[in-house]
Amino acid sequence: MSRSIYADDCRFRDPTTDVRGLKRYILAVSNLFEPSTSRAGLLSIAIKSDTEIEIEWVLEGTLKLPWKPYIPPIRGTTTYSLNQDGLVATHDETWSVSAVAAALAVVGVRTY
Repeated sequence: MSRSIYADDCRFRDPTTDVRGLKRYILAVSNLFEPSTSRAGLLSIAIKSDTEIEIEWVLEGTLKLPWKPYIPPIRGTTTYSLNQDGLVATHDETWSVSAVAAALAVVGVRTY
């Protein structure tokens, strides 16, 4: 997604991360998955209100860590809350796996 849709002071939250600010958010997500060995799929989009959009997705791939752990497909939702300028102010994710299961997958222990 384009950086232009996010407010400079946006907040990104998922089960393992909570960062504020567009630059910190970009740094956090740009260091996650190796694009050549990862994929993401959009499952649905729902307009919840004038200021809230929810998407459902599936994601899998190789993390950009020295030991290149593979994360099997996980499903999740992202809720985007918009500010008065129509920019994303909050980006909240939920996952089909727990934060503990996700962390264990990073070290090579699959629990799901």
